[in-house]
Amino acid sequence: MNKLMTVVAASVCAVSLSGSAVAAEDSSTENKKAVELQEEEDKLFEAGLDIDFDSAYIWRNVVQTDQLVLQPCVWADFTGLDPFWFGFSYWQGWDLSSDRANLFHRHFNESDYNVHVGATAWENEDGDMSLEFELGHEWYTYHFDRRENGSSLSPSTREFYLNGTFKNPIVNLTARFGGMYDDIACYDSGFYYEVALNREFALCDELKLGLDWDVTMGDSDYLFFLYDEDVSEGFAGTTAKVYLTWSITDWMSLTGHVAYTGTLNPDARDVQSSDDKDILWGGLRLSFSY
Repeated sequence: MNKLMTVVAASVCAVSLSGSAVAAEDSSTENKKAVELQEEEDKLFEAGLDIDFDSAYIWRNVVQTDQLVLQPCVWADFTGLDPFWFGFSYWQGWDLSSDRANLFHRHFNESDYNVHVGATAWENEDGDMSLEFELGHEWYTYHFDRRENGSSLSPSTREFYLNGTFKNPIVNLTARFGGMYDDIACYDSGFYYEVALNREFALCDELKLGLDWDVTMGDSDYLFFLYDEDVSEGFAGTTAKVYLTWSITDWMSLTGHVAYTGTLNPDARDVQSSDDKDILWGGLRLSFSY
């Protein structure tokens, strides 16, 4: 009997110690996450470099080129004025096409400049739901290489935009309204609207799976700018994307993505080439952040 009691007591102690170890591990994990979250909140400045290598260049859900492109972007955000932030970015487009008939064959063809200011209008106590707004300005410059005379032209267009984003545990919703007010001098000013959905799933500490969907709409002037043809106002195009992000270190990550882009506007589909109406494309993004 004493022997049986000894075995039972030892078993209870073992279970108790095991439970304490698990509880300690869970507590340590929670403390680590709390520290990381506090560090994120205490950041006054964030900056990074994104390098995209894609099989096509898609802009406003319209195919700009179905050739290989390299697109680096450097950005910075000042976040120490909670709930406000402001920042800027500089983006470049390089066409890696091997087609010598292409005007942008292996050429640096675009530079984009962005400045923006934003604010968190509302956030719940748990911090997993919020409503954010961002007002920004885009300046696009295009570098057309005229090989016949050796000159380089750099026309440009400018846009303003207002974003509203509702973040929540189910799906993030973003709506954007924007307008083109200064262009290459052959297009009238126009307005566009975009709606986007995003959902991410943590597969483990280092891997994250994401799903994106967005759609672009515009008035007739803006869609004429997008397609260079008279098309009816309304929908332009849509893109559905799936991506996988690997956090290599705290400051470096690699993302691979596959996407489908399709033209929704019936008039645009009538004038587009078959390759530009519907396209399956993908690429890689290497990101560095501070």
